[in-house]
Amino acid sequence: MIRSHKYVFVPFCLLAQGVRASGIVKHYASVVTPVVELLIEHKVNIIQMRCPELVFDFFNRRPCGKPKYDTEENHRICRKVAMESIWFMEMLLKNGKSIEVIIGVDFSPSCAVKRLTGNRPGSYQGGQGIFIEELKELMRQKGFHIPFVGIQIYHIDETIKELRLLLEGGSYGKSGLGAHKKTDG
Repeated sequence: MIRSHKYVFVPFCLLAQGVRASGIVKHYASVVTPVVELLIEHKVNIIQMRCPELVFDFFNRRPCGKPKYDTEENHRICRKVAMESIWFMEMLLKNGKSIEVIIGVDFSPSCAVKRLTGNRPGSYQGGQGIFIEELKELMRQKGFHIPFVGIQIYHIDETIKELRLLLEGGSYGKSGLGAHKKTDG
């Protein structure tokens, strides 16, 4: 069998729902299976990014909005975790691999791509989580233009549709720079 040279970076909790804040996990006990099944179907290697919330606040944490995590200490943690992911991306790209997409988790104070939990229960607002902000800034500095998708657990069909379009439409490529382009692999 020929091994795949396509990669995707995923949040830690995609493969380990047990690390999420208490009371949040309602649909998938351990793995967000529809997303993982789609990645397997497209023969994409899955790279699990470390969870900055576990570093900052450990396991026994309650759901909260972004303001709790918007501290200097947590920004340092998120930057360090983002630097680890950037290093891995650089190694993959230097070795001819392609990075298809980076996946976040919408409504997370750390990993939201487009939507955040608001300050009141049940409220939402546009915006990105702190880890995603730090990761995007480091990627901007490196000239990386990799697409992001935010998982919407309660609207997983929308997430799957968006991911499918990206996975079937092309990839970031092997150079590490420039526009989103299709490669074989």
